[in-house]
Amino acid sequence: MPPRIKAILAAFLVTFLWATSWVLIRLGLKDIPPLIFAGLRYMIATIILIPFCIRTILSKRVKVITGTQWFKLIALGLTFYFIAQGAQYIGLQRLPTMTVSMLLNIISIVVAFMGLMLLSEKPTMLQWIGVLLNFVGLNMFFLPYSFSNYQVIGIIIVLIGMLGGSTGMIIGRDLNRKHDIPPVFITCVSMLVGSSCLLITGLIVEGFPRLSLLNMLYILWMAGINTALGFTLWNFSLRELKAVESSVINSTINIFIALLTWIFLGETLMLNEIIGMLIAGVGIILVQIRTI
Repeated sequence: MPPRIKAILAAFLVTFLWATSWVLIRLGLKDIPPLIFAGLRYMIATIILIPFCIRTILSKRVKVITGTQWFKLIALGLTFYFIAQGAQYIGLQRLPTMTVSMLLNIISIVVAFMGLMLLSEKPTMLQWIGVLLNFVGLNMFFLPYSFSNYQVIGIIIVLIGMLGGSTGMIIGRDLNRKHDIPPVFITCVSMLVGSSCLLITGLIVEGFPRLSLLNMLYILWMAGINTALGFTLWNFSLRELKAVESSVINSTINIFIALLTWIFLGETLMLNEIIGMLIAGVGIILVQIRTI
């Protein structure tokens, strides 16, 4: 199988795994504060990855890492984990699951422009049309625009997280496209930075909660499967996929989330929301047709 096809399949698998996280997060947030929840998930995932990271170092697959690369690894941890994931968890406390998911869909547009300006990865005309359809679908999803003050604060928080995630995708693509740092090392180091910031901030702001056995199972599953495995596979896919391609594949998460939240959480969609989601899905397909 060509490396590019492997990368696309890996990206779709990770997207599905991350969709299941949204259901588990909604269930866990009933008892666990958001920053502590996110911090525990990513710190446990980091601990799981450390032995694999050490083995990579001992096998001399990790060459000398420059100061610039260390700076990018730290920046990846702060943007992609601390800001993006922290904002996502807080947003899910204030907004319906699909509202948060569709807001984060703007990442495709932001990443397209950032990839063009910072990485010189110019999307084709068909890819731009696909990104535009994502934007149109997003607007249809939210019609008519009507939000309470509580929801507006949640939207602002999610949009801040979206900018953090977009920046993280660009940094991650930049680190992975040269193939000189193994994906597991990038994942482990950046996640250690982000999870440490999440936990420290959570302990200061929220305090540590009493966790039930069920809550611990939520955290352990998301840490081991959806995070340790998922983010390593994601970094693997970034070796072959451009930033805009990976971000639009990731936006298929909306379809998976809609199905899973309908089945497990009882959240339903209005007609305009379904149409908007389908239009965004067409945009996803267009982005991939040119390059598969």
